[in-house]
Amino acid sequence: MTLFKIAFTNVRKNFGQFSMYLGSLILSVLIYFTFVSLAYNKSIGIIFKKWGLGGQSVFVAASIVLIIFVAFFVFYSSNYFTRSRKRELGLYSLLGLRKAQIGRIIFYENLMMHVMAVVAGVLIGIFFSKFFSMLLFRIMGLSIPSGFTFSIAAIGSTVFVFAIILIVTSANGYWIVYRHSMIELFKADVREKNPPKGSLTLSILGIFLIGSGYFLATRSIDDSIFWTENTFFASMLFVLFGVILGTWLLLRFLFPYIVYKLFQRKSFFYSGTNILTVTWLRYRMKKTAGTLTMIAILSATTLTAIGALSSLYTNIISYAESSNPDSYETVWSTETQRKEIFAAIRESKGHDLIYHEKADVYDANVIDKVDKNEPYSHHRMTYFSVISISDYNRLAMKLDNNSKKN
Repeated sequence: MTLFKIAFTNVRKNFGQFSMYLGSLILSVLIYFTFVSLAYNKSIGIIFKKWGLGGQSVFVAASIVLIIFVAFFVFYSSNYFTRSRKRELGLYSLLGLRKAQIGRIIFYENLMMHVMAVVAGVLIGIFFSKFFSMLLFRIMGLSIPSGFTFSIAAIGSTVFVFAIILIVTSANGYWIVYRHSMIELFKADVREKNPPKGSLTLSILGIFLIGSGYFLATRSIDDSIFWTENTFFASMLFVLFGVILGTWLLLRFLFPYIVYKLFQRKSFFYSGTNILTVTWLRYRMKKTAGTLTMIAILSATTLTAIGALSSLYTNIISYAESSNPDSYETVWSTETQRKEIFAAIRESKGHDLIYHEKADVYDANVIDKVDKNEPYSHHRMTYFSVISISDYNRLAMKLDNNSKKN
């Protein structure tokens, strides 16, 4: 029997054991494929183009964060699944298989899991593509027809990303097999020989990094000295890696330190069932700290991404409403075009023409730095749209948005 047949038989006969790992993979593929499909959606591309936004670059930046999130999630699931099968891997070694052969079996199993996950995730994503695009348009408040999305580029991107994840998870499986002897694999549940004692100094350093990161993140980009053009990238990296490193230090060294101090306090240690709880925690802190760190980082990343996108969307809508308060605006329309516009409005039921006005608007380039006392200096704008006061006052009185005369 070949190694591939062994892996195939193992997956087929123990499919229930593999189902949780397969489910996490399918969910990851579905999330990533759906996002990438929206990025390649032609209707969304047209909207971003009309709004003058770099839609593709926004989706690319967000996809990088999503790739990191998915990679962490899949790697953690794979690592947990492989470690839970240490005794099974030890049995392979006992039956005479070499470590390289055991590693190939793990690779074949991962390959089958990833192929099934990619196929299932892509098919589900295509089937629900219309629903997801309708949901996005609903959130954005747009009345745009949407259909099923089938993007070869999105499928190719999904296959490429999860092929890399497959290589990384398989390499991790190889590492687990080569790192442990057959006896160690059979004793997979043996507790740690030297339980961690923690460190108060490193815990304080972790708190300092987290506090500094959140302090920088809550500063105003326009006014803070930490978010200038020269220090913006460095501050962003410090916030990102400082909070991640600080979280790991806090969970890795503070909790073991607290548990160790509770262990040393005999009055607490020998009280009731504390002896069982504290002892269990002492010998499980490394694994528990790693799990908590992963959960904390992924949760923070998700909430930050949602908050950032929500803020960006709110600012875009607010700016659009303030800078373009009218329902329709045309630039240098001819008399024939205006007649066609009026005819289209009359034919559209429920859309009455309230008013129609003309005004001259000029784009003025900024050729010199604006004085710091000026109200627009912090916007770093390169040009302004200029209108006469008389035209502004005439238009302001037409709007029902509390616009006041100047």
